[in-house]
Amino acid sequence: MRPTPVHLAEFPELAVIEVLDSALAVTANALFAVHAELESSDFTSEIPDVSVAACLADAVMTNLTALQTAIDRYRSYVLNADSRRRCAPPPTF
Repeated sequence: MRPTPVHLAEFPELAVIEVLDSALAVTANALFAVHAELESSDFTSEIPDVSVAACLADAVMTNLTALQTAIDRYRSYVLNADSRRRCAPPPTF
């Protein structure tokens, strides 16, 4: 779920997170375009002469994927916490 303007007003950090998420997606596409062998599940064992650039691109992709997962979790938490807070019953004392 992408944040709406209302969400961004309340959680402005989501704007930069959306930009980062988009940049990561473009980075992944660029790396796959240059290193098509990254599409393979285990390219290092399937391709005899793996370049250093491909190995480094694989490391970037591993960390990029982890960061995308963390972004998705943060976004979901913030947006769901927002709806829980708005829908939660008032506290009883």
